[in-house]
This record gives sequence, structure tokens and C-alpha cells, in this order.
Amino acid sequence: MKKYFEATIDKIIPNPLTKVYETWINPDLLQHWFGPAGHIVIDASFDVTINGKYTISMKAPEGKTYTLTGKFLEIIAYEKLVYTWQWDQIDLGNYEIIVTVKFLPENNTTRLVIHHKKFLQEDQCEGHKVGWSGSITRITEYFKIHPYN
Repeated sequence: MKKYFEATIDKIIPNPLTKVYETWINPDLLQHWFGPAGHIVIDASFDVTINGKYTISMKAPEGKTYTLTGKFLEIIAYEKLVYTWQWDQIDLGNYEIIVTVKFLPENNTTRLVIHHKKFLQEDQCEGHKVGWSGSITRITEYFKIHPYN
């Protein structure tokens, strides 16, 4: 039996759930915060429907471009997204894995629980934990500058 690795990130975003969810699914807003520090989203497109596809391309600080693709498997608006995740680079894990994002209201903040599963290698799992932590820091900073989108 094949061993898989999983990553879970559980953070509070100090903004209302509706704003966090909308910022997550809107590629024009996602480009401002997605990815680890120093990475810049250069293109993003989303079809937020069941089996709808998404693509995110970002440029790393050293200039290399990384492209992520997937499709939405489950959508419960303002509550939960489940989607596939596949990089076009072998070193990042060029195989399909699954991301579940839960948006949970807590007072006037949002508890964000990201569960990323089916990693084949532990180092890729750990790298994605770092990436998600960077994204959470960046979305929090984005909301400090743009509190109402």
C-alpha cells in the first residue's frame, strides 16, 4: 500500500467570512496574496463550478514560472471548496492531489482550515505547508491594506 502525506493549516483570518471566501475564488483578488513570499501571480483563471477548471501561474523570485492547474470537485459557497491540484513541474509534484478549504465564521473573523492530501513525498508536503503559511500571511496583509476589498 502506498504511503501518502498530508498537510493541514488552521488559521484565523481577521476578516469576515464573506470577504475571505470572495477573495479566495476571485482570480483578480487572488493575484495579490497567493503563494509564498516573493512569488507573484502572473496569470489566474477560475471557473468556480463543479468540474470547472482553474489555472494559476506564478513567478518565483529567481524568475522561474510555475503553473498550477486543477478542477473543482465540491463547492459549498461560503463554507467549503474541494479541488484537485497539479503542478506542471516534476520537482513540485507533477501528480494530482486534493485540497479541501473550509471557511468557518468565528465572530467577525474567519477560521480557515486547509487540508492538502495525497502527497507522494514528505518534502513536497512540507514545502506546501510553507507555501500555504506564506499565502495566509499575505492574505492577512492584503486585508490590512484593503479591508473592504
